[in-house]
Amino acid sequence: MITLGIDKIKTNMQILGTNSIEQAIYAYYNYCDCNNYSNLKCPCCGSKSLTFHKKYQRNLTYYNNSEIINITIDIAVCKCNHCSKIPGRQKYHAILPEFILPYAIYEASTIMNALNDYYNKVKLNQILDRLKIQHKLFYDWIKKFNIYSLSASVILKINNDLKQIINNIVKENSIFLMNFYNDYHHPYFLFKTTCVPLCIIP
Repeated sequence: MITLGIDKIKTNMQILGTNSIEQAIYAYYNYCDCNNYSNLKCPCCGSKSLTFHKKYQRNLTYYNNSEIINITIDIAVCKCNHCSKIPGRQKYHAILPEFILPYAIYEASTIMNALNDYYNKVKLNQILDRLKIQHKLFYDWIKKFNIYSLSASVILKINNDLKQIINNIVKENSIFLMNFYNDYHHPYFLFKTTCVPLCIIP
């Protein structure tokens, strides 16, 4: 999976939309429609030889103006032509805009803001009611956040303190997510809670 920085591709674009997520999706679609993947590196071999392969649909839920919004978004998948020169080694990479975390239906800032509230002593039931989610899903987010705490602290250049880490992630938002991808070559929250990510030192 490849994390795509939306702020870079929004440059000099006239974007219509009522909120930042709609604007980001518009920019993402515009980028994908232009098939402009030549500046993206394959996370496996590092070459800039990606070409469009297909699209797939995924659900996305985000919180906006006290409302839960559910949409479907088309995600582009690219093939690495360099990796694919070796028989049986075809590599395909989903191109995820930075506001989408791997395997997460909820949008990145929605998850991070909920975790920030939790570590700043907002009552858990208030968070669950606001997002209309179950305890299990929220505890999965906490487990994943804990797994990634050390690598996140390295990116943020702060002590491995959970409250401070999540506060800084919320402040930096897309900058943090892109810095994480650029240093570790995989998206934030990629690994499942049963895995220990091999990303302690960038």
